[in-house]
Amino acid sequence: MQTNALRSNKRYGLIDGEEQKLGTCDFEGTATLTEPAENLRGDMARVWLYMHGRHGLELLPGEKSRFHLWSCNDLPDQWEHERNEPIRRVQGNENPYIDNPC
Repeated sequence: MQTNALRSNKRYGLIDGEEQKLGTCDFEGTATLTEPAENLRGDMARVWLYMHGRHGLELLPGEKSRFHLWSCNDLPDQWEHERNEPIRRVQGNENPYIDNPC
């Protein structure tokens, strides 16, 4: 919960410098930017790409290409695939970046 409060509404990106930890979390942030942990970048990127395509979430210049790269570098795991199926059944649509991350 503390990491989410610190992230607030900051955008996602890469931050130069040493890895920082908040407890056991790999968490880096500046006044305007949050860098997600490497093993979560693809998950986060697929959510943002879905929200952009489905609901018109505005992405800043460079974010779409960065999120595509993160999605390709951190492929969906079994949990994402398992989560996508009931969503597909209930909503009638799914996150296309789960089945086609790149």
